[in-house]
Amino acid sequence: MVVLETAAQPLVILAQAMLFVKLKVVADMVSLCSRVALKAWLIALYPSHAIWAYCVGHAVSSALLVVIYYGTLLWHVRSPDNCLPVKSASELGPRLVPGQPALDRDQLALTWSFFKQGLLKQLLTEGERYLMTAFHLLDFSEQGLYDVVANLGSLAARFLFQPVEENAYVYFSRTVERGKPVSAAAGRVLHDLLRAP
Repeated sequence: MVVLETAAQPLVILAQAMLFVKLKVVADMVSLCSRVALKAWLIALYPSHAIWAYCVGHAVSSALLVVIYYGTLLWHVRSPDNCLPVKSASELGPRLVPGQPALDRDQLALTWSFFKQGLLKQLLTEGERYLMTAFHLLDFSEQGLYDVVANLGSLAARFLFQPVEENAYVYFSRTVERGKPVSAAAGRVLHDLLRAP
């Protein structure tokens, strides 16, 4: 499912850049409705195979999303009044550029760094759940109770830091410009925010 939806991402970005808002709305609506309808139908037919129905519904809706985006953008490419920056269907897919390496070392290093950060974040935020499930430390009712208590415990911190985050976002979006040096005042505010207990 992830691979299918990733295959459509370049076209999703192209559609957004060309302001094809109706395409996104229709594609998401058709994908969501097909997923829900197929899951409901399969669960009604095979109630003991709910997980299987869930997987099939997601796979079909992901494939449908890819077909809608590729079909619509291929239709635009082949139409006489093509408004897209691509002139042929072969430009919509991945291809090697002559004289360029297949993998850019800088982008590969950046991707590896993001992967490691994402894995570390996942382990730090969901690690206790993995341990509870893998080693059967708690049964499902105790895990549910643990999740409720953990989420309620984090509400205080969320309520406390949400206004700080929102105000910092507004401040930095007005004082820091992309591609320009950061002012000393903005640097001090960031330092104070990060050092505050």
